[in-house]
Amino acid sequence: MSIFIRSFSFVLCFLLLSHFVDAQAPGYKGKKVILSANSNISYDPFFGRYKNGFFFKFGVQSEFVLAKNFSLGLSYIQYSTKFPDYIDNYYSSSMFPGLNTKTLTSYSYNLDIYQYTKGSTAPLGTFIRYQVFYMTSVSEDFYEDMGPEYSFSPIDFSNAGVSITVGRKRIFADIISLSYGLKFGYTFLGMPFMDDVLDESPLQGYGRSNNFLSMMIGLDVSVGIVL
Repeated sequence: MSIFIRSFSFVLCFLLLSHFVDAQAPGYKGKKVILSANSNISYDPFFGRYKNGFFFKFGVQSEFVLAKNFSLGLSYIQYSTKFPDYIDNYYSSSMFPGLNTKTLTSYSYNLDIYQYTKGSTAPLGTFIRYQVFYMTSVSEDFYEDMGPEYSFSPIDFSNAGVSITVGRKRIFADIISLSYGLKFGYTFLGMPFMDDVLDESPLQGYGRSNNFLSMMIGLDVSVGIVL
């Protein structure tokens, strides 16, 4: 499924949910819905083993004000990373030429719960966002460039997890929303070396570890419009 289809589906959900937003919720000057482009940058604390360094993610998100200090949202975000030259003694570029040219992409579908602090009025001010997410990950087909003697199946798996973001939201010119915050997350069954526990291939273990590390701590920024 392309990002365009995902974005279309997200906007459709946004339109349907906005229809049910409580008309009595205060909002910002009567506006109760925010639709945003979202980005996240995080750092791999095990840089050197996984050779990723930074993870860059992008996506879309929405927020629907339901009460003075409370709102709900839906969001979608994705990121891609290349496999390294070496994962273990078997999965390496010396054994599988072209391994480090293949991409692993992860797609995350999220339910967001915003709690605004005392003194703030949703969707403006300081907030804590609780997030539950479901993440799917898939790699490119290794067979395509590596030849049958080097072929093995592309990995395809899913994760679930939770995160918490402490942030602040500002509104400019009554229509532009800027949100920024620090995000901490935990991905179930994603800890490094979990492939040994789950009896998975090192490639899939590498993918799960990527998702775990990319969610541990990151800077979250979004820019959107207030409707």
